[in-house]
Order: sequence, then C-alpha cells, then structure tokens
Amino acid sequence: PSTPATDVGDGTYTATLVGVRVGTPAPVSATVDGLALAAAPTLAVTPGAPDAAQSALAVTTPGLTVGGTSVVTVTVRDAAGNAVTGAQPSDVAFASSLGTVAGVTCAGGSCSGLFTACLLYTSD
Repeated sequence: PSTPATDVGDGTYTATLVGVRVGTPAPVSATVDGLALAAAPTLAVTPGAPDAAQSALAVTTPGLTVGGTSVVTVTVRDAAGNAVTGAQPSDVAFASSLGTVAGVTCAGGSCSGLFTACLLYTSD
C-alpha cells in the first residue's frame, strides 16, 4: 500500500510505500496525468525485527513423564507476519522449569525463522 502523492512544489511529488510482505523484488511505477513514466526502479521488502505477538512457541508432546522428551519449536515472525531470517541457533534461548532444553537447531537445516530444541523432563 502507498499514501497519495504529495506535491512538494518544485516539480517533484512524494508518496510513502509501506512494505508488508517479504518477497521477490518488484518494480515501482508512477504515472503523471495518465502518462506512465519510463523509470521503474525495483524495491525489495525484507523482514523487520522479531515481534512477540506474531511469533509462536509450541511443543510436540504437551504431557510428559519423568525422563520423557518433547521437541520445542519457535517460529520467529515480524509485525507483518513474515518469517525473520538471519538469526542463528546461538541467538535463540529456550528455558523451562521442567527440565533441560538443549540442542537448538535451525528447523529443516535452514535458518529461516524456525528453530527447534529438545526438552528433557526431569522434574516431578
């Protein structure tokens, strides 16, 4: 989405383009009185900062016995719901009062905002 163009008064106009979905770079176009301008620079939207409200935490086994394990998964997303890429397992920390969480890895071998770890239940 973009805002309506504003006349700056010196023959130039400005508008604000709001990037929402990460994807393939796309051209930006403009028309003046119905005439399409020849210049069409490309623009790419990249993920924003992690957002707690859009990110998710899940476990594969919600009920465990002592010595049991569950895979813990976090999906890191930005405010627009895009996967946040670029984080590494060393950037992610899981914690639980039930036991030890270890072995943080990038799910599927690709660090694309999805991380897993193993929770070993050691408490009664």
